[in-house]
Amino acid sequence: MKGIIKANDLVNEALMLTRRPQSDYGLVFQHLVNGYRELNTHQAVGVKYEKKQMDGQRMVDYPEDLVELKYVFVPYHGQPQKLTRKPLVPTTSLMYGERRRNVEDGENEPISIQTRGNHALPHNVFGYYMQNDAERWIIFLTDSRSEVVLAYTTNGLSADNKYIPTAYKEVLLNYIIWRDAFFAKENMNYILEAKRTYTDSLRELEKPNVNYEDFVDAWVVNKTVGR
Repeated sequence: MKGIIKANDLVNEALMLTRRPQSDYGLVFQHLVNGYRELNTHQAVGVKYEKKQMDGQRMVDYPEDLVELKYVFVPYHGQPQKLTRKPLVPTTSLMYGERRRNVEDGENEPISIQTRGNHALPHNVFGYYMQNDAERWIIFLTDSRSEVVLAYTTNGLSADNKYIPTAYKEVLLNYIIWRDAFFAKENMNYILEAKRTYTDSLRELEKPNVNYEDFVDAWVVNKTVGR
């Protein structure tokens, strides 16, 4: 496929360049995962959109390759409508091995929100959400939809995605060489030179600050939403 390379091909090339044996494949692959995660987190090169179905508790689990959640949408008349992030009450418990929200605490009850007058509060008619990074799930307060679209940065190396854009090959190779030298306790001058080479190649990928809402256009126009 044009424009992408296999992750294992990049790892094998890194093994050759660092003169490491094939038995070190797992170590070098982990360097690759860490480097790609850094790219996707700080350079915004790996924004991904995935549609998720809420369970009976109005909750969804994080995708396995999620690094950082950016926005949450619901589809409405063919357009994505952003939900509002709010500190909802994360009251959950296990009942017979299943996760339950404790609605007896008042959670998920409708609230009359004032929309007129001097003290009117903004109200998102599409709903609200709260994320739990520690347990990797999202809870929702919404009656508009049961399906949501998550916009998030990805490490790009999930079980079903082992390809990397060719444009990032050089910077990832340089990252692997630098981290390999660091953990191998090579000569300090060599480590610093390897890091300098990595940062120089990283600078080539630097982009101006991006408004993540602009990525919605990519989802609407030419992205296929994974299920």
